[in-house]
Amino acid sequence: MATPAIHVGMQLLLPGETAPAHKHTPSAARIIVEVKGGYTVADGEKLLTEEGDLVLTPGGDGHDHSHDGTDPVICLDALNLPLFVYLKGFYTIEAP
Repeated sequence: MATPAIHVGMQLLLPGETAPAHKHTPSAARIIVEVKGGYTVADGEKLLTEEGDLVLTPGGDGHDHSHDGTDPVICLDALNLPLFVYLKGFYTIEAP
């Protein structure tokens, strides 16, 4: 946890790996640290990412993260997760 209201974590996606389609209550801000061939799919649209990009995902919006490259993708993710845990209003739904 970075602050009482923000949770921050690093995410590593290995070549060919995907963070499956999902949606959750917290909003997320994702800073792309290292990437070659990475992308986010939001609302069915594939959005290519580059190092330094900021990807904002509002709470409740479906999305996934993946890449077609040969090197790992590294991202810094910040979510307002602690607020929803405190309010007991958190959910995550993974796509079938």
